[in-house]
Amino acid sequence: MFSKKATIETAFDTNIAVSGKMENAIYLWAEMYENRPPWLNDNAEEGTVETLGIPASIASEIARLVTMEMEVKVTGSPMADYLNKQLEGCIVRSRQYTEFACAKGGIALKPYVIPDEGKIGISIVQAEDFYPTKFDSNGDITGAIFPDQKIIGNKKYTRMERHELNGTIYTIENKVFVTEASEVDDANDSILGKEVELADVPGWESVDPYVVIEDMEKPLFAYFKMPMANSVELRSPLGVSVYAKAASSGVLKNIDKQWSNILWEYNATQASVFGDEEVFQTDEKGNLQLEGRDKRLFRTFEGLEEKLKEYAPNIRDTSLFNGLDKMLKQAEFQCSLAYGTISDPANTDKTATEVKQSKQRSFSLVCDIQNSFQTAHENLIHAIYELALLYELSPDGEYETMFDFDDSIVVDRDVEFSRLMQMAAANMIRPGVVTAWYFGVSEDEAIKMLPPAFGDADEDNEPPETEEE
Repeated sequence: MFSKKATIETAFDTNIAVSGKMENAIYLWAEMYENRPPWLNDNAEEGTVETLGIPASIASEIARLVTMEMEVKVTGSPMADYLNKQLEGCIVRSRQYTEFACAKGGIALKPYVIPDEGKIGISIVQAEDFYPTKFDSNGDITGAIFPDQKIIGNKKYTRMERHELNGTIYTIENKVFVTEASEVDDANDSILGKEVELADVPGWESVDPYVVIEDMEKPLFAYFKMPMANSVELRSPLGVSVYAKAASSGVLKNIDKQWSNILWEYNATQASVFGDEEVFQTDEKGNLQLEGRDKRLFRTFEGLEEKLKEYAPNIRDTSLFNGLDKMLKQAEFQCSLAYGTISDPANTDKTATEVKQSKQRSFSLVCDIQNSFQTAHENLIHAIYELALLYELSPDGEYETMFDFDDSIVVDRDVEFSRLMQMAAANMIRPGVVTAWYFGVSEDEAIKMLPPAFGDADEDNEPPETEEE
């Protein structure tokens, strides 16, 4: 989609805030995530390079840690209940689009109204389909263009929806372009075609070409951005991939090359038997009768001194895998992952301090991404709230958001529980604190759960006294 950049800029008379360097970086990260890095080849000198798929594994694992046992709720009023309902379907997909954001540096979340159903849907816009046009002094994106496409018959329609916030005035502009479907292919995807009216496209007849909304504080979309500094382009409002440093340093490329060397080693050292052609039977045409496994086992030559000779060299798998494991550890460090996440956990940190530091590095990354997740989704909830008011989908009302993330990445729950129990037994903390932590409730609720024998138990919960006989 980035190949349409110049055409879109001309159509809307604007500038897209994505440089050529940033375009290339996003394209590279996307190719690596899809297991199609540029170093895959069939070069006669270097040999075939195959991928181990580490970029996708890194993005997947970080997304898992970020969203593991996550809970998001909106409460406080009927409006809050409506917002919570609209958000549910999005949160169900959160791990998936968090993985996309990790891989490509960020994604956009754009709510839209489904008038006939009184609902609000949420589009997940990939990094390569997102065109930021304006951002404020804080680096927050306040203007962007979103593409949408449909093919009807032999025609391809592309709708460009431009959002922009200027002060408190918000504008939305829609333009549609059409081409013959046969005119557009992967090699020439920059064609938008000629502009047509929205009313001429089935399904888009009710879309307004130009809308102005007053008294707006934030855009009607949210950008979920990876929190790392953008070393590709320092002033860009866009995020970078979680494996950007490992990609630019060449570590991920070297991992794939080392993996390819291991595969070659296994293939080259397969046991076989060298044999003179005279030893084997032939058909009436003189062709050797070797099929199936025999073809893999026997290598035939003409005029060998020894009629049969076994070939079974030693394989260097230990040294090769040790080299691969060291490269994987380099990737883990550059991606802020704990050692043993993608490398061999048996060959990782030895001391308690090293284990703690390694986990802390991963924990810090996950916490930063969770903060970005929360900020983006608070902006998304606000956008849904504004749309609900504009389209009168729910009565106005205050709402509160709650984000609860799992902390087991750094805290061993069994060890922590044992520690808290020891402190309670030594009268260093109240039993209610332990109960509150274990069940994830407030301390007041925890006190009500305790039996009367504990000092901070709720007296109202004591069983009634029985009369002595």
